[in-house]
Amino acid sequence: MRFPSPGRFKDSGAFRAHWRALTGDLDCVEEPRGSAGALARPIEVFGRKLANRFAIHPMEGWDGTTDGRPSEATLRRWRRFGESGAQLIWGGEAWAVSPEARANPNQLCTTSESAALESLAQLREAVREGARSQGDDPERLVIGLQMTHSGRWARPTSAGPTPLAACADRVLDARFAAGQVHVLSDDELATVIERYVALARLAQRAGFDFVDVKACHGYLIHELLGARERPGAVGGTLKHRARVLLRIVERIREACPALGIGVRMSVGDVAPHRRDAHSGIGRAESDAAPRGFGSELSDGGAFELAEPLQVIDWLAQLGVGAISVTLGSPYTCPHVQRPAAYPPSDGYEPPRDPLLEVARHLRATREIKRAFPSCVIVGAGYTYLQEWLPHVAEHELERGHVDLVGLGRMVLSYPTLPRDALGSRTLERRALCRTFSDCTTAPRNGLPSGCYPLDPHYRNSPDAERLAQVKKLGAVRGDSTGGPLRDVEPALHASVSIAGRELALRDDVLAKEQRAAPTLPRVEPVRLAFAALHVVLRDGASTAPGPGLEDALDWPATLALRTRFDALGFGIGEAMDTAQRFSIGWPVARRLIEECGRLRPKHGFIAGAAADQLARVERRSQLVDAVVEQARLIQSCGGWPILLPQTWLVESRASEDAYVEFYRDVLGALDGPLFVHWLGEMFHAGLRGYFPGRSFERVMALDPAKVRGAKLSLLDRELELRVRRELLARDQIVLTGDDFNFSALIVGDAEQQGPARWTEIGGRRVALGRFSHALLGVLDGCAVPASIALDRLARGYAWRAHELLARCERLGRAVFEPPTQHYKAGLALISWLNGWQDVFALVADEHKTRDLDHYARVAALASEAGALVDSKLAADRLAQLPSLLA
Repeated sequence: MRFPSPGRFKDSGAFRAHWRALTGDLDCVEEPRGSAGALARPIEVFGRKLANRFAIHPMEGWDGTTDGRPSEATLRRWRRFGESGAQLIWGGEAWAVSPEARANPNQLCTTSESAALESLAQLREAVREGARSQGDDPERLVIGLQMTHSGRWARPTSAGPTPLAACADRVLDARFAAGQVHVLSDDELATVIERYVALARLAQRAGFDFVDVKACHGYLIHELLGARERPGAVGGTLKHRARVLLRIVERIREACPALGIGVRMSVGDVAPHRRDAHSGIGRAESDAAPRGFGSELSDGGAFELAEPLQVIDWLAQLGVGAISVTLGSPYTCPHVQRPAAYPPSDGYEPPRDPLLEVARHLRATREIKRAFPSCVIVGAGYTYLQEWLPHVAEHELERGHVDLVGLGRMVLSYPTLPRDALGSRTLERRALCRTFSDCTTAPRNGLPSGCYPLDPHYRNSPDAERLAQVKKLGAVRGDSTGGPLRDVEPALHASVSIAGRELALRDDVLAKEQRAAPTLPRVEPVRLAFAALHVVLRDGASTAPGPGLEDALDWPATLALRTRFDALGFGIGEAMDTAQRFSIGWPVARRLIEECGRLRPKHGFIAGAAADQLARVERRSQLVDAVVEQARLIQSCGGWPILLPQTWLVESRASEDAYVEFYRDVLGALDGPLFVHWLGEMFHAGLRGYFPGRSFERVMALDPAKVRGAKLSLLDRELELRVRRELLARDQIVLTGDDFNFSALIVGDAEQQGPARWTEIGGRRVALGRFSHALLGVLDGCAVPASIALDRLARGYAWRAHELLARCERLGRAVFEPPTQHYKAGLALISWLNGWQDVFALVADEHKTRDLDHYARVAALASEAGALVDSKLAADRLAQLPSLLA
């Protein structure tokens, strides 16, 4: 396994820490309260009062008879639903509205009215029998029937697929049906509508409390919702695409006014994935069109929910009583639809930690619930949580993010989990679904679905032996329709050998989000983010510090780098340590500040004020005057001064009071806004012991109206959190300089990632809250992903910002590894690999302080983070690196 399974965490505290760190915005309770907690809180659904918040989602067994009736195995499964302790049975399993609408030859379906009515009554009674066997009152159950038309995924006989699609899809048509797809006409769809109505009548006669109009997982109604290219009355605009679903609901309401109606809907979808030939990991089809309904905004990120929200609003107006929220399709993106550690035979290794897919389910459900607080919302995606399912479920329920917790695969292995959770009993760990995916692999190879590893009924059956043989031989690695798996598409990349390793570099990691950026409306930033940038040398120029260094710099390339970052939304951190401030000297630093001012960056700039124009400091007043002179220059150029630490104070063994007096004198001679920089010894050995005692706290309290914040470059998260709390009380901000821990610091507390209030700094509106702003050197090396992350944060997608910044953080930890002061080498490397400078060199040959192995790791992590813009150029330049460092 590439990712830690939830079951590997020794206790709830360990899982909670991992869950919060991984997702950034999600949480769980450490001790569920069982019958005293939110899981046992009553709720009214379809006019009936439920005693708890568990729901059983439809679980199809592929084990009915070929004439559409339930077998004993089918009835056993429904009895186990009744034994579960859950009182809402959401649909039981998908019942096809006609024989040709089946997804497999053994799916339940309507062949004749009398046979269907008898079968439906059997299924309902099986659930009630299960409840009675546990001493429960079956009258408390609310039982639904899921109605479906398989559409594109129709496979009603063993002869193979007979797709009845809502629209043409170039990728899916070729991949799953060899182009042999029948697109249903408007007249045929009118017939389909009436078949739904007929089945609803039968369900009501059989005693079902509600019906579920299935609009998810790529089946007919779901595909219609995304049929943007379909001509005519049921394609194109959203109102047209939703017409069939809405008409089904209208007709059922007319025919069965007392029958409850629910809709299970895929509110988010992603491009079809297939298994990468080299890694086995799922990759999106490179030429697939964007999904037409609830499309993914970013790779692994949020979904565009405007259209699903509108459809739900229309459904609510028609009297739909509940919505069951789900994502994706098991045929095209199983890693999204049902997060799992182990892929089925037709699947692929998950491209991301499956817990992140669970998080996507929870976030999508939260969005739906937030928009429709009075509608009953059932959530999904909980099974992969395993031991910690009740912990996360209770948290989501307590916060009002969802109304009921839906379980699917978990009930195949552990049907009484709801009963045990509600009774505060310790969960049976050996019964928990570990997402081995045999319940999918079996039907993909013509066998009934069930939990073969854990359920004795299946484990001891002849089908288990056949399944084991299939897996052992690797036979019939079928696609999602049971057909042979076609060649998979390798990920786009360029390869290079360096430092004894083969690197595969990608430049398309964030391509979808980059393409979408120009189409999104502008939003106000919620974080200041200054990128501290390096300087670029001319080809063939001397790298030695000294009087000739100003001529050695490639000024057009140096300034173009600043223009590029300004265009990406960053402020510029000028003449800081990243620009090798302690090596370049004041003449070069002064020109950098002046040139940056002439650029008039629209996101502003902040620059370091020091005393490096002095050859020697003999007394404190000299130091004060020199810092004030530089700060005034910065202000005259339109920048904000940040007071760099002064090694003279350390060398002279200045006392706490002496530090305070130095800063008091500087502040007294300047106007605001000003910032104070606390730089740790890992960046400069001469700063060991800087800010002794409580000198920093005292300095920051001298004049908060003038000193608006501090940059902390100490690589100490806990210290920054403490300082941040103290400064926030005075409306001062922290500009984090922690290149190891910046992701969580910038995103902020899970309960407050948006602004608590606003202040003004230098004419700019700046957000205040339990988060840090940024002045970071690492941003120099991750321009694109960090820019997208900050945009996502401003749009309210804190979890996506955390994901992207976490990748940048992993890159930062490599770039800034000890000896940390040589981090500029990794940043210059990435700039060179991206073609933003023609020469890979730094002042004082600092680029030669790192070895090839270091650079190989940096390049690999830059690729993973989405920081490379041209993988072929990067590979070509990496191949040149050994000779450049020789």
